[in-house]
Amino acid sequence: MKEYLEIFDENNKPLNEKKERKIVHEKGLWHREIAVWIMNDENEVLIQKRAATKKLGANKWDLCCGHVEYGETLIEGALREAKEEVGIKNAGPSDLHLFDIQKSSNVTNDIINNHYKYCYILKTNLKIDDFVIQEEELSEVKYVPLEKLKNLSKEEKENFTGKFSNSSFKNTVEKLEEKLKAIEEE
Repeated sequence: MKEYLEIFDENNKPLNEKKERKIVHEKGLWHREIAVWIMNDENEVLIQKRAATKKLGANKWDLCCGHVEYGETLIEGALREAKEEVGIKNAGPSDLHLFDIQKSSNVTNDIINNHYKYCYILKTNLKIDDFVIQEEELSEVKYVPLEKLKNLSKEEKENFTGKFSNSSFKNTVEKLEEKLKAIEEE
């Protein structure tokens, strides 16, 4: 099934166009993605190992993330990805907490990925056995303390997708921690 994405300009303004995902990445068209930091009350982050068949980041650890499809809101996209990838069914819009919006442009192999990524926190106390993984996308999931993710060694980072070692990762985690404090104070 073809996946269609809404197209934006480089300033994140909608162009009222939709294009097939393949075309979006071939032409480097601006679009939106989401990253969902699924966390439990012990300040652990759910990470997921991408399937060996994935074109990018095969067998690498990552977060729950994906494209916002044409016609869906950011919240709908985040909830859909959490449900599809790891089987979280009972979350609603009030369970998501936006903490960062990142503009990113990169090229990997033949994929030109110009996007705005909306980063959300989703709190849950599901146990690892409660998650139902999408086997076409993932091979396993596990919780990792946020403190450990912040301090991955160079060797450990090789087992993760690039977002864990890029220059903005530290800034993302700082914004995440600020939002977590604000959530606790609510």
